[in-house]
Amino acid sequence: MMREAPQSRAPRIDIIDGLRGYAILAVIFHHIYIGSLRATDYMSITLLGWKFTPFTLMTNAWQAVTLFFIISGFVLALPYATGTRSLHHFGDWLHFVSRRIRRLLPLLLFNTLFLLTFLRIDPLPRDTVKNLFFMTTFLFPFTSSLHIPPFNAPLWYLGIEFWLSLLLPLFIICARRWEWKVPIFTAIILCFTSYVTFHRAWLWDLTAPFWGIGHLMMNLKDILIGAALAYAYVQRPRGRSGSLWIVSGILFLAYSFFLTDSVLLHLLPKQTILITNLLTTIGFGLLLFGLLTSPPRVIRMLVANWPLQLIGMMSYSLYVWHLPPMGILHASATPVRLVRYLFLVFVTSFLSYRFIEFGSVKDWRSLLPYRRRNTDLEQFKTESW
Repeated sequence: MMREAPQSRAPRIDIIDGLRGYAILAVIFHHIYIGSLRATDYMSITLLGWKFTPFTLMTNAWQAVTLFFIISGFVLALPYATGTRSLHHFGDWLHFVSRRIRRLLPLLLFNTLFLLTFLRIDPLPRDTVKNLFFMTTFLFPFTSSLHIPPFNAPLWYLGIEFWLSLLLPLFIICARRWEWKVPIFTAIILCFTSYVTFHRAWLWDLTAPFWGIGHLMMNLKDILIGAALAYAYVQRPRGRSGSLWIVSGILFLAYSFFLTDSVLLHLLPKQTILITNLLTTIGFGLLLFGLLTSPPRVIRMLVANWPLQLIGMMSYSLYVWHLPPMGILHASATPVRLVRYLFLVFVTSFLSYRFIEFGSVKDWRSLLPYRRRNTDLEQFKTESW
């Protein structure tokens, strides 16, 4: 399902918005319960001599970030796959870059200014100037002090995603000449190289040197898989059900999450994390493709319902704003505190979505999910957050 968006906004895909909704809810859930829901002996059970974590969907909620990278690759490549945009000249690449900056920078700049001003006072004015420079130029992933911004840690994703998206046109051009096998094979080689060279970054050691470079190489395959899926989606035979792809994706993810939990429980060597990372990418890729390819009606209702679409459409603002209010929660947080936190986050994010992300859009109702179905593939001119 697509909706034609007003003015400069792109058409929406209900399945994509729904998946983004699930992904951002998983990230928020992970950051709320990260301490109590890790795969530890406390959260495991022993069956037939092997430890299992029955709450594996909860303990692996953080892996939704991989889904975000895949979706970004998909929606950024889709206009080129459908032919609604071209990529033949240097000017086309400059236009692509300018669109990414206009899409990502306003909210990133506002969030950084707000948090540096009200929630974290730098010791010296020059520190604030330095932080603003690296944040607004998207160079912060390559610095030792800001690769995980101390005033808002989740912003690390935006820096990595920005640079990966700038590389994407190059790989689209390569794929046009040599098909997607060559770019994806190259990305997998870089992924293995990243694991060998920047091993500590793979283990989420936030003090590791060159952390940003390691994750840039690690997640390149994710955004390229998403881009390749965009081309496969456009060229797919019409009318086939996506159930087999969905089931295969779920099985891959289940196995990946099981292996990840086993690594965290020290049942498998840390080197297994490389395999689990690849399996997670394959699983989310298959799941995305299946959901976009005539999924059963019940599954469509679960993924593309109106509230979930709205959450997905707000996912950029939710991602940027969900962590700073976390201070009102703590280990003994009550349901009242949780409700207050969620209310604050969603209200702030909606205002941010309406007035910062799309302040130039006059009709606020056009920023809400659309109920009428439109299946004309040629209307795709999709933009990632």
